[in-house]
Amino acid sequence: MHAPSQFQQTRIAQLCALVCGLLLLAVAAPVSAADTSKPPPKSQGVTEMKTVPDGHFLVLLDQAGRKSRLNLEVKSGQARAVAVSESRLEGLRGEFQLIGNGVFLISLANAHHRATQFWVFHPDGSADVKEVPDRGEHQTARPVKDASLEIEPAPR
Repeated sequence: MHAPSQFQQTRIAQLCALVCGLLLLAVAAPVSAADTSKPPPKSQGVTEMKTVPDGHFLVLLDQAGRKSRLNLEVKSGQARAVAVSESRLEGLRGEFQLIGNGVFLISLANAHHRATQFWVFHPDGSADVKEVPDRGEHQTARPVKDASLEIEPAPR
């Protein structure tokens, strides 16, 4: 077995720092006034989540200034793309892994594209999506009722 190279050690340290930062963000992030009107998920709070809920999630991506939409269907922790705004995202699949405190890791892949993301869940069921490596894009995932790529209006 070979010892990890300096590059691998640096990448491992960066990933560990990112995970720690996301965990701190998930636990310490202040709740905005808008979030207080929405109840936490019915059965449990975000920090007690053990799995990503089954259903559809509309993922709004920003990759190198290019906006994309992806509808992922989640069943038993497995995710698959059911609608995409760009052909390179077709057929993406992955499995969520629990990190803790409402944070999950997923590596999505198809024959042409790979992406690793952290999903940091909020009480309203939406999640901030952070790519690895994170380039500061604002990306989100929100629960939707079907395989549409349309943004549903917020409930009044």
